[in-house]
Amino acid sequence: KAHILLDPVERLAPETDGGVNIVATVVPAYDFARQIAGDDGNVTLLIPPGSEAHSYEPTPQDIIRIQNCDLLVCNGGESEAWLDEILCGMGKEIPTVVMLDCVDALTEEVKDGMQVHEHHDHDHDEHEDEEYDEHVWLSLKNAETLCEAITNALEELDEQNKDTYAANLTAYTDQLAALDAAYQSAVDTGKRKTP
Repeated sequence: KAHILLDPVERLAPETDGGVNIVATVVPAYDFARQIAGDDGNVTLLIPPGSEAHSYEPTPQDIIRIQNCDLLVCNGGESEAWLDEILCGMGKEIPTVVMLDCVDALTEEVKDGMQVHEHHDHDHDEHEDEEYDEHVWLSLKNAETLCEAITNALEELDEQNKDTYAANLTAYTDQLAALDAAYQSAVDTGKRKTP
């Protein structure tokens, strides 16, 4: 049977029936969700690889994907401000894991030459000038925490497969921990030390 690719996202949308339908906005969320859901989930990547999240304009098909999903896994923050408007207009609550809310994000240090995104939020508070590094998945310890949050959400949605999700989490976080240990070992034994 021929499968017509409607857009780049279709390449990352599985053709399976049944299971939990998960929409992930960015590649790290997509990868984490695939690892945890395994064969019991249908995971679709919303923003094609290489696209800029800040300027992304969702299509009507994207909005339908979000509306029909069982779980949304997104990064959150300024780069996905467009998503807030979509979720507010849904008329129903979509179970959502916001990765930026799952970990302590680092305050981003603004340096010469960096692209700074303007804020148009009129709710002023003491933190309005703080920028957070939204690349929270780059820390392997954070990645473990994010995977745990996705696992918890999936277990609530699909209790009959909770043991599978838990096993997938264990297997994947073991890989992440081994990778983190290898990185630490490389840093500890490095000949050059930089602050």
